[in-house]
Amino acid sequence: MIKKNNKTENPRNAATFVGNRPLHTLDLVGPDKKTLRQKYLIGEPCDCPSGTAQEMKSRGYVGIYLKSPVLFFRLPNSGRIIQKTW
Repeated sequence: MIKKNNKTENPRNAATFVGNRPLHTLDLVGPDKKTLRQKYLIGEPCDCPSGTAQEMKSRGYVGIYLKSPVLFFRLPNSGRIIQKTW
């Protein structure tokens, strides 16, 4: 848990949700020679078209979140976009 402004906050709230994945697929090595555990934060599943968070959890799914989300800012009256990684 992260303590912010005298409130405890779940770390996944600060991260960007990617999707729900089955637990047994987290250690498969991808073409970049990394596993999902190495590339993403693992947490509780979220609601999705396949079911609610509780249903997904009971089926053996976990939530995948970006470790450092990328934010895009567009300057007013400009075509320029600023990309920020946390």
